Amino acid sequence: MKILAFISVLSKYTRMNIIGNADKSVISDFICEKLLNNRSIESDENLLLSGLLDSLGIVKLMLFLEEKFSITIPPQDVTITNMASVDAIVGYLDKRPDHP
Repeated sequence: MKILAFISVLSKYTRMNIIGNADKSVISDFICEKLLNNRSIESDENLLLSGLLDSLGIVKLMLFLEEKFSITIPPQDVTITNMASVDAIVGYLDKRPDHP
């Protein structure tokens, strides 16, 4: 039984890691190509405090995330903590119960 439980946890972690990496790539590509005129960014780079994204950029990003992942992001979730970087956005999405 312990082996089955371990395999189940490992499988879930691997699936989450693969999905997280795919999400990270999709989000990063959108930000770089559509919002930053093909400027490259690091996944942990702070997009808000650095001034890379302004309020219009955040709105465009939220619309993209909602459409791409078929979710609705409530206004109270649009915080510096959740949206500061690509890593933060992926972390936010992973915590959502409606995210695959």
